[in-house]
Amino acid sequence: MPDAVLLSPTAAPTAVRSAAAAAVSTPVPLPAPSEPLSAPNLRLSYDYAVGMVVMEFRDSAGETRSSIPSERELDAYRRAVLTGAELPGEVTGPTES
Repeated sequence: MPDAVLLSPTAAPTAVRSAAAAAVSTPVPLPAPSEPLSAPNLRLSYDYAVGMVVMEFRDSAGETRSSIPSERELDAYRRAVLTGAELPGEVTGPTES
């Protein structure tokens, strides 16, 4: 078995330390937003027909702008439930309670 090798820490070169210190201490100005930022207007609802949660994103007037799943996808899930077709993914459909 070879003899143990001892390693000692070495200091980083001066140029690297100086660049790192300058990067940390120099603040970077952020650009001003072009329009005021607002919190997302999110609404969660449960679609009983397909047994899944729907996330609706609304604009400042309260109108739905998009949803997950989309309205088209929800229609496909509803048709699958009505016709008895296989549901995509891990969706199991509504449960009887």
